[in-house]
Amino acid sequence: MAALRTALRLLRGHGNRLMTMKAVGNLARVYLDRGDAHSAAAKPDAARRSWRHAARLFAVAARIPATSGDLLIVTASLGATLERLGEARRALPFVDEAVGLLTPESPPWIAAETYLK
Repeated sequence: MAALRTALRLLRGHGNRLMTMKAVGNLARVYLDRGDAHSAAAKPDAARRSWRHAARLFAVAARIPATSGDLLIVTASLGATLERLGEARRALPFVDEAVGLLTPESPPWIAAETYLK
């Protein structure tokens, strides 16, 4: 995780928005996965902390201009994270946006996760 944070700091200074968005999204995914692991280990407080951090990072990544495929992944992940936090009303606009971004070339796992919500 420290390596991702370092990469993110370095990318911010170079102005490569796509790479910055991907780095922020990847760091958010680490926090999301960590929250899922805490949840599976019956550590709900730690899970919620990780999920909240993931939601903040996904929200930052979603505001960075990117290709529709990258935006789809970040937006769907933000919606899924908010649902894990029990915030279905806040998640709905992001899930709806993700469904609108789906194409036949979309990754199957993100399409399935989006439609399951």
